[in-house]
Amino acid sequence: MNIKSHTNKTEQIIQNAVKYINSNYSDLNVSLESVSDYLNISVSYLSMLFSKNQKISFNKYLVKVRMEKAKELLKFTKDKVINISRLVGYNEVYYFSHSFKKYTGVSPKEFRANV
Repeated sequence: MNIKSHTNKTEQIIQNAVKYINSNYSDLNVSLESVSDYLNISVSYLSMLFSKNQKISFNKYLVKVRMEKAKELLKFTKDKVINISRLVGYNEVYYFSHSFKKYTGVSPKEFRANV
C-alpha cells in the first residue's frame, strides 16, 4: 500500500467516525469502544488516529459535539435543561450541567439567560 492510499484510508476512517458521532451523539452509549466496533477497528487505533488527525482526543470531540448541540437547543428552544441533557446524550442532568459549565464557563441556565 502506498502512502497516498494509506492517507486516504485514514481520512476515510476519521470521516466515518466523525459522521457516526455527529449522527449518534444523543445516544448515551456512544463511546470510543462503540465507534471502533462500528468501524471494525481497534480502540487504540481509533484513539491514535483521532488524536493525530483531529488534534483533539475522541472524548473531547464527543463532548464538544454534545455541548455545541446543547448550546443550540438552549438558544433556540424552550426545552427544560433536563430534557436538553438527555437529547445530547447525558442521563444525569447534574453531570451535564457540570460538563456544560466546564465547557462554556457558565451554567446552562446562565447561558440561556444571556443569549
